[in-house]
Amino acid sequence: MDDANFKKTGLNCGHLQEFYGFLPRFRHILNLRFTELIGGRFSEAAMTTKHLEFDQRVTRLVKKHDKLSRGYRTTMRSDGLVVMKPQRVRSGIPAKFLLLCILGFIGFKALLLTHLGAGAYENRVASLSEGTSVEKAGAWIMQADPVSEFAASQLAKIWY
Repeated sequence: MDDANFKKTGLNCGHLQEFYGFLPRFRHILNLRFTELIGGRFSEAAMTTKHLEFDQRVTRLVKKHDKLSRGYRTTMRSDGLVVMKPQRVRSGIPAKFLLLCILGFIGFKALLLTHLGAGAYENRVASLSEGTSVEKAGAWIMQADPVSEFAASQLAKIWY
């Protein structure tokens, strides 16, 4: 059977692989026949397909292992099987810490505004903005904003 006749039958390598795997006792006979019929391409296709399936399974297992290595929890399914599910990866810096840093920075700016006064504070920020690019970035961060001005006014009531 040549390639044209093989295509007319509607069979493809998938059908032949199923048939080939279905009769393990006659594997050596079938292998010889398929090698004769297709010129050895069936054996290559079967090996390539099996190798691809193996590679896909290994890739899937490696991904699952990576997820589980970051933390997991065990749960029992309704059928009684205990399975491990990966936990969500948490951020390296907690949100509370960031919030405390921002509040501390606003408090520092309010303390400077209260202690130096608004005019002197603006003069220092203006002189800082004339420096290098790092100093300009610092001046942009240290400029008075409504939140720090409100905190400074509340602190001035307590302080003076």
